Amino acid sequence: MQVIKFILIILLTAVTLPLVGKVFLNRIEASYTYEYLDPYDDYGDWHSFNVTYYRQQTPTFNYHLGVTFHNRLIVGPDYGNSGILLFGGIAKDWSSRLYSNFAASFGTKCDYLQEYRFDADINLKLLRNRNLIATLGYAY
Repeated sequence: MQVIKFILIILLTAVTLPLVGKVFLNRIEASYTYEYLDPYDDYGDWHSFNVTYYRQQTPTFNYHLGVTFHNRLIVGPDYGNSGILLFGGIAKDWSSRLYSNFAASFGTKCDYLQEYRFDADINLKLLRNRNLIATLGYAY
């Protein structure tokens, strides 16, 4: 399994390396996640497939829309369930040091997805190289 992961990383790197440094106004990202949790009898396997569309409207404003399909398999009486999460958000750069994010998500009713969630945060880049970020946020 480790060899397959290593080959996949090399292939993805070979495909994406020529794209480094290019600016794309429209972008679609897809990902798959598999998690084997311990203790297995309590948490089971988690599978997630995510597709997100990103649009850069201006150099300082962008938005994204996406969907995540979740599948949770548990051994035992609580056999697990599946769910879908729809989400979207906007990001705005106010200056070279200040930016903000706002997002909302809505999920199907299952025991491990929120039915709805709203997030807002303001971020300030600190230090000379702007490599320390202070965040003030709210989530509901």
